[in-house]
Amino acid sequence: MEDNRFIKWLKPIIAAVVILVLSTLSLKLFSAGDREELFKDLSDCFVITGIVLSGVGAISWAGTEGAFDMIAYGCKTFLGLFSASYSKKLPKSFYDYKQERIKIDKPWLKQTFVVGLVALAVGLLLLIPYSMVKV
Repeated sequence: MEDNRFIKWLKPIIAAVVILVLSTLSLKLFSAGDREELFKDLSDCFVITGIVLSGVGAISWAGTEGAFDMIAYGCKTFLGLFSASYSKKLPKSFYDYKQERIKIDKPWLKQTFVVGLVALAVGLLLLIPYSMVKV
C-alpha cells in the first residue's frame, strides 16, 4: 500500500522534472546573462510546468465526471459502422453506455493536479525576486 502511494506521487514529480528540464533547455536558462533574466526564465519554466500538469489533472477530473462521455460514445458508434465485430460490443443506447461507465470507478489524477499547482505556485513565487531585481 505504501509503495503504491509513493509511485502515484513519483510519476507526476518525474513528469514535472522532465518538463522543467526541457523548458529550461529551450530557454537556454543555463546561459542566462543577468539575474533579472534568470528569475524571469525560472518563473516561466515553473509556470509552464504547472499549467501543463494541473491542466492534465483537471482534464482527467472532467473525464471521470463524464464530460467526454458523449464524444467517446459518438466515436465508438461511428467506428462500429465499419466493423461488425466492434459494433456487437457497443451498448444499444447512450443511456446504456453511461450506465456502464458509472460502474467503472476510474480515479482522476489528483497527484498530477497537486504537483502542477505546486509548480505553478513556485513559478508565481519566483516573480517576487524577479520584481525586486528589476527595480
